[in-house]
Amino acid sequence: MSEESLVTSDAQERPSVAQNSATAKPSGLNIANIQKVRDHIAALPPERFDLSHWFFDPSASSFGWNHADWLGVTNAQALHGSCGTCGCIAGHALAALAPDDAVPASPGFAAAQLLQLSTEQRYDLFEPDPGTGLSIARSDVSRDQAVAVLDHLIATGEVDWSIIDTKAEGRDQ
Repeated sequence: MSEESLVTSDAQERPSVAQNSATAKPSGLNIANIQKVRDHIAALPPERFDLSHWFFDPSASSFGWNHADWLGVTNAQALHGSCGTCGCIAGHALAALAPDDAVPASPGFAAAQLLQLSTEQRYDLFEPDPGTGLSIARSDVSRDQAVAVLDHLIATGEVDWSIIDTKAEGRDQ
């Protein structure tokens, strides 16, 4: 192929930015699945999102992740029961994309596979810290802030928590 054939002239039709972002796969990501997770989280009541827990039942006596609590339970049952269970991006990814699968031993790894995240993207998205630009505690990240990070991931292929406005949004947003 000649160098000339690689250059797109102004006369040739180029896809729009919207078309590009709808079809591009930045960094090998599964954009369609990330969009499904983004839409799923955006539709949640704010109290059903908590970046500090894969699955958390506020009515249970134990705090945090205890895999034994979820043995024999599907991802959908873990997050959509009447108990008010909340979850993080990984937990909601599992519920939205693999609802009938049993809760995996490693929710973050399983969710990363569904989204085709690299190991670095997995940790940056599911377990952010100041190195990823997150300037607030994970438990203070709101649903809307997580959606903004997912929108940025879809558009750029990068996980960047520094894009969230920590002053405009609080945990209850």
